[in-house]
Amino acid sequence: MKISCLVPTRGRVVGMTQFAETVFNTASNPTEVEIIFYIDNDDLPSKECADKLIEKYNIKYLFEDRVPLSKAINDCHKLSEGDIFFCGSDDIIMLTEGWDDVIIEAFDKIEDKICLIYGLDGFHRDKLVATHPFLHRRWLEVLGYVTPQYFGTGNNKQTWCNNQFSVVTDKWINEITQKIQRRFFVPVFHQHVSYRHNKTQEFTKRKHDKTTHDLSLLYHDKENNPKRLYDSLGEERKNDIKKLKKAIHEFQIHKLLDFAEKTKQKYPVEVQHKYLNK
Repeated sequence: MKISCLVPTRGRVVGMTQFAETVFNTASNPTEVEIIFYIDNDDLPSKECADKLIEKYNIKYLFEDRVPLSKAINDCHKLSEGDIFFCGSDDIIMLTEGWDDVIIEAFDKIEDKICLIYGLDGFHRDKLVATHPFLHRRWLEVLGYVTPQYFGTGNNKQTWCNNQFSVVTDKWINEITQKIQRRFFVPVFHQHVSYRHNKTQEFTKRKHDKTTHDLSLLYHDKENNPKRLYDSLGEERKNDIKKLKKAIHEFQIHKLLDFAEKTKQKYPVEVQHKYLNK
């Protein structure tokens, strides 16, 4: 199974470079991994960086209008070829050697592929918190999205909003996978080096540069309050849970019917008539 890393980025050329280098250099099968960046069309340094990375790695990118963070992640899948999506970030580095083998093995154990697989990000040290999830394309087929497309960064004067929007995107996926009991931890570790928690990162030295300053988004939610927006969408999450449960149920029914048909074919016609066609 091929893995597609979906990564919105803005003005963090060192961060996106480190992410790419560590993802490909630690993968057991780097040719089966791809990174798709979402780059805002006013962020020329990131585009130039991506063009250089393409010379060495399997990388694609969208260069489009700025959109909410969760929509940017979701839009990246349009260029993807993978069966598995990794919701990555330009402020993490991959630490686990052979991380791709671990992820593929985990999905191999789930026949219907409807689940959330996750590791630890070095900041959220509690295994109960699933950040930067891995999701299968089957998830997209059932729900129509990789991540819900409502949540982005906030006003440039409210840096706390940026993190809160990211948090509620994770919370959304965590909540619905908890409800269907399909959230699984695996020993894959990546270090979260966001400038908010690590001031020494090189890519944060340009945070006052025009290209890295967090501009106001074109999209504005209810009073720029991520929690309020999240709470207002409770019914939609309930509907998503129903869709996932239905897909799981239908997969099991199909599996049983297929088993019954194959079993039936093993017996002579007279046995089928006497025992199996009752």
